[in-house]
Amino acid sequence: MARPRIFVSSTYFDLKSVRADLEHFIRERGFDPVLHERGAVPYGSSEALERYCYKEIETCDILISIVGGRYGSQSDDTNYSVSQMELRVALEQNKQVYIFVEREVYHEYRTFERNKDAKIKWASVDNPRIYEFLGEIYALKNNNPVQPFETSFDIIEILKEQWAGLFQRLLTQQSLGVQASIFQDLKQSLETVRSLVDVVSSHADRRDDVVADLILISHPLFSSIRKLMNIPYRFIFEDKQEFSAWIKNRGYTEDLFDGDDGLTWFRSNKSNGSTETIKLSSDLFDENQRLKPFSRQEWSDELVTFEVHKAKKAVTFDLDDDVPF
Repeated sequence: MARPRIFVSSTYFDLKSVRADLEHFIRERGFDPVLHERGAVPYGSSEALERYCYKEIETCDILISIVGGRYGSQSDDTNYSVSQMELRVALEQNKQVYIFVEREVYHEYRTFERNKDAKIKWASVDNPRIYEFLGEIYALKNNNPVQPFETSFDIIEILKEQWAGLFQRLLTQQSLGVQASIFQDLKQSLETVRSLVDVVSSHADRRDDVVADLILISHPLFSSIRKLMNIPYRFIFEDKQEFSAWIKNRGYTEDLFDGDDGLTWFRSNKSNGSTETIKLSSDLFDENQRLKPFSRQEWSDELVTFEVHKAKKAVTFDLDDDVPF
């Protein structure tokens, strides 16, 4: 069974213990944690190492971004750090993202906003570009809330609530999907009834004939034959004679020696030696051999049967073997 893959993105040395706690928590939930220090990111020799991290994010369902006071390794291709680029890649791919910022960094960011141009040595970060990146996150149009944390326990408690809500929303969406399907079926049924009323009303002079035609078109026998014989097109017939002409055109021959009560036709398949047989009960027709009307409630699948009889393989013996008696 496929399990959600969760990518943990952060600088390593300063947040090593947090990453270990999250890995344990993710595994407890039955999910697959993806951490580069555990060998979960397959590296190759054709590209820079950081690119393999970005490729691995494509295969994950969720990314947890943890922002601490260290800027981390500089990306070779951009002005961002590798952990910042991991978050950007996840956002660009519309992954489910959870962003956590160390509480001291989180609060000092507000001071940074008011003193962006001042030459200040910030106490909580080793590089002011961390705050610049946080500014970009806050400016995103999508709703990506930033949560402060002091310990890994804070992150885990928030994730518990978030994932429970995510699961509940999934169940609700599935329920709404079923309701939408039912509503669509009802809508189509109402449109069909409306069309039938319009047809009957426009032919008031021969209303009984129109109703009879509509009943014939919707006869459950036709849909049963289509399903049993895997026929892709629609067809109708009014009596035994019309059915016989239709089935004969498909290469079937009437079984005149069938002792059962009903109408039986068969066709041999020369490619595999099998025989196909379709049988209609005599209860489907009246004394004039015309098709009787049936409602869905009155219909029984036993009124029409379709069987495929495979040819039996001939038993042969090797001349070197003993003849069995």
